[in-house]
Amino acid sequence: MTSSLEIPSALTSEEAKLLVSLCYHGKLYEIEKWICSGKSLHVPPECKRPPLQIALDQGFHSLVELLARSDIGQKAKNEALADAVSKRHLEFVQLLFRHGAEISTVPFSHVLLSWDPTLIRFFLDHGADFISGSPFAEAFGARIRTALRPFIECKQKHPELAHQLQDQADRALRYFCHEGNLKWISLMLWAGANPRAAGPKLGDEEDLEYSTTALREASYIGNVEVLKKLKPQPDRDDLSELLRCAAMLGRTEAVHYFLELGASPNNKPNGGSSALDSCLWHLNFENPGAFFSKTTEIHLRRAPNPGSTSTTC
Repeated sequence: MTSSLEIPSALTSEEAKLLVSLCYHGKLYEIEKWICSGKSLHVPPECKRPPLQIALDQGFHSLVELLARSDIGQKAKNEALADAVSKRHLEFVQLLFRHGAEISTVPFSHVLLSWDPTLIRFFLDHGADFISGSPFAEAFGARIRTALRPFIECKQKHPELAHQLQDQADRALRYFCHEGNLKWISLMLWAGANPRAAGPKLGDEEDLEYSTTALREASYIGNVEVLKKLKPQPDRDDLSELLRCAAMLGRTEAVHYFLELGASPNNKPNGGSSALDSCLWHLNFENPGAFFSKTTEIHLRRAPNPGSTSTTC
């Protein structure tokens, strides 16, 4: 066996072609003799598919095991592990892990995107990193339902990482509110996502410029059914700000909903309306028909405002 401090010699192009041919044709005993004779298994870079991945492609268990326990190289084992995950082949994942393939080299998001609960659990049980890169948020964004239960279990088993996990759920909720996806909004709320938590949506950069909340995103979209699911409350939420978000894009039904909840349209110190301001500001830059409707204006102007009748902008 080659010392870990030595760089294994690569086969010549002709030798590599022969070894690859033996793998393609499943010549297990000839490959075993090849290994016993001390010949290298390291093919040159121009070889598109190394022997271990060819064995995986063919589902040849004995050949995969023979190569994995031989001096095939750490890189080849890790690449084969990623390949086995993409094929959702748990048996080969377990085999490669036993023979030294490193769990950490496969992004956990790739495992979640496999949809395979058993594969997901295997990686979690063997130390997968479920924080870096927000893999659960990525899986939720891709609507991977099988990621929900492992997410809940991770929160329960790792209270020290609860904040980072919560951030992933909150980010996904903000994304689905922006999309208006009621089904996944319900699922994320079930998973414990907070509609009032501020931060970027899934896909946005980590920057204060992109900070928002699920409630604000839902207000911009104006889907009243979604808003009711998020349960805005006068004593917890700035309803006037949410009203402004809804009015900005002419979401008439949402405007009416917030006014019924008690949002004040005339929330400025001078008795003016920030919601009406937003509508009129957009008129300077956008097509009025796209962002502002006469009905929205009527709702804002007719809304009662204790102590003032002004709707001055």
